[in-house]
Amino acid sequence: MAPYSKLTILLLIVASCLVSCRSKNEQPWTLDPIYADLVATSAGLASKSEAQQKKIEDLKMNLEKMAPRDPARKRTTKEMYDLERGLVQMEQQAKYFEIRAEQRKEYAKKAYDQAFDEGKDWPDPQELADYKEFQKVKHAPRNWEDRVPKMTRYNHQEAVPAKEEKKEGGGGHE
Repeated sequence: MAPYSKLTILLLIVASCLVSCRSKNEQPWTLDPIYADLVATSAGLASKSEAQQKKIEDLKMNLEKMAPRDPARKRTTKEMYDLERGLVQMEQQAKYFEIRAEQRKEYAKKAYDQAFDEGKDWPDPQELADYKEFQKVKHAPRNWEDRVPKMTRYNHQEAVPAKEEKKEGGGGHE
């Protein structure tokens, strides 16, 4: 082997060691799936509230064009009121998730630094599993009939074990 090839191999080994050293991430919240979910939820609600605001403006324009005694006026006014009430709730939720994302960002900085100093993995997979389970329960249907089938005289056969079928070839007697 030529002497320059040994030097090249040695430099490659040293360079790979330097590249593979652990270094702190300056923005650890970008690695956090919970933070990403909170930001996405906030952005989704903000876009929905903008769309609802446009619907309200369209209804206001339609209301101005309607005759004073038009029968559809009352329905349009009610629909506009319902949309405005929903808009306030959406804006509040969007702001809530924005604040939660900022809190999660601060928590991620502290938790990442602590995990980095202790040499642990971050984000904690158990924390993510707990978050997903909480979201699943939070968004589960609260209607009893959605979770438990209703027993009526028409579907009671599902709960009772099926009877054995008759064997073929008999003369009609059991």
